[in-house]
Amino acid sequence: MKNLKILMVPMLGALATLTIAGSFHGTSLNAQPRTLAAGGNAVSYCWKNEAGYHFCYGPTQRTSAGEKDLSKAIDYSGCKQPDQQQYTGASGVCRGAFYICRGTKLQGYHNDEKRIRGWLADRGC
Repeated sequence: MKNLKILMVPMLGALATLTIAGSFHGTSLNAQPRTLAAGGNAVSYCWKNEAGYHFCYGPTQRTSAGEKDLSKAIDYSGCKQPDQQQYTGASGVCRGAFYICRGTKLQGYHNDEKRIRGWLADRGC
């Protein structure tokens, strides 16, 4: 399995390394466990469908109606002050991006990163 990208993400004065493993030929991108939400921030995962509408699964909800404006979709998911981690711009639920919600602290009632990644895994991502 080849590493697709390594990101250095500044978090609370330190750097955290995020390694995304997999391939573009059907291998799951969720093959390695990792955590984005350092410092207690919530996360949101967003993707674009083939018609160009954006959807997000965030701390308070997974949007069911698409938005042409990505920032609106992120906001509707409950993510405030999003910090983009990766975004390919390609369409499809498995080709989206995670955002750290700098303005949204993770609460017990929020959808957390583990739940969002589980939802993606259920869809074969």
